[in-house]
Formats: sequence, C-alpha cells, structure tokens
Amino acid sequence: MKKVKAMTSELLEIEGTWEEILAQSAKFADRRVRIIVLANEDEEALPSPEESFRQGWHETMTGETVPLSELWEGIDTAIEMMQSLPETLQQQVAEYLKEYIADLKDELQWDESFEKTQPQLVAAAQRAKQEIAEGKAREMKLNEL
Repeated sequence: MKKVKAMTSELLEIEGTWEEILAQSAKFADRRVRIIVLANEDEEALPSPEESFRQGWHETMTGETVPLSELWEGIDTAIEMMQSLPETLQQQVAEYLKEYIADLKDELQWDESFEKTQPQLVAAAQRAKQEIAEGKAREMKLNEL
C-alpha cells in the first residue's frame, strides 16, 4: 500500500486494495474522503477523448464509416447508453460531441471554400509559373516577409 502526503496537511492520498484501505478506515472516521476506483491492470483502459477523435477521424478519412442513415437506426440505443452513464460523464460526452460536430462543420466549410476558390488558385499558380519563366519573379527572403 502506498501513502502520499500532500504539501498541505489536510490532503492525504492513499492507494491500495479495498481491503488494505478498509483496514485503515477507523483513522478516517468523521473525515471527508474521495474514492477513485482504478481500472484493473488486466482490464482494457478506455481510450482518451483525443484518441477516440483521432480514430474516428481516421475512419472518416479512410471511408471506414457507417452511412448516416444506418447510424440513426441505433440512435435509441445510443441515447439509452448515454442515460445509463453518470451525469458528469453524460455532460463530458455531450461536450465532446458538440466539439466533434463543430469540427466537422468547420471541415465542411473549409472544403466548400476550397472548392469555390480552386479555379482562382490554379490561375494564380499558372501566373506564377509564367512569371518565373519570363524572369519576372524574384526570390523572396524570409526577413522580407
């Protein structure tokens, strides 16, 4: 069992098995406690939100996704799953989904803007190539930017 005393005398972190902690329960009578249950080392840990997003993005970009029409078929199950979570976790998932959807909207807006400006970008590149070929272009130095 590991004991870690914080810099203030009010905070004490104790880590061990439930049985080891229970053996010391008398010491903590009438005190506020916080219990964090750690995953068993043999259990597979949940990926972080960032890793989940990266995986989802990879699947989106490689076409390894399910059509939206099929996703709605399971929405009731997803809602039930969300409702079974503690409220704080529900809030975290909702925030994650809001950010994810906002990112997707931004990406769609970027794609649309890029598509609309594609002809202008091609024309600008052709003008640049022509100016280089005609000797009208000059090297730009970083300190001139």
